[in-house]
Amino acid sequence: MAGLLAIDEAGYDRIPRVSISHFEFARHLGMRWVDSTLGLIEKLGRTRFERNCDSVLSIVWAHPNGMRFRDLYRKLRQLKPRDVGDLLSALQLQGEITVAKDSSKKGPEFDLIFPAPGGLA
Repeated sequence: MAGLLAIDEAGYDRIPRVSISHFEFARHLGMRWVDSTLGLIEKLGRTRFERNCDSVLSIVWAHPNGMRFRDLYRKLRQLKPRDVGDLLSALQLQGEITVAKDSSKKGPEFDLIFPAPGGLA
């Protein structure tokens, strides 16, 4: 950017010379795009697993009083059972969700899933 500014300033009559003022102005212009650029890079760099974790978290956060595993799994039909188990295990290890047994002892291993206390509910 600084080089382009120097070329523009020099015109066709002389050889462009990049100065500190060109770098400072280029930096000033670029700083407005830092947040959006970093956000774009982060979104492009996320793995499928991370996107799936975010999907699971958004579903669980929508149910602050907890939800049954089978209800969560129904919302994730595009995933295989093993993938859902891996997602839940990872989120539980990260402290994002809490998994508890239902008192009726019915259903699969993960009966009730809650947002973790202090999560982004």
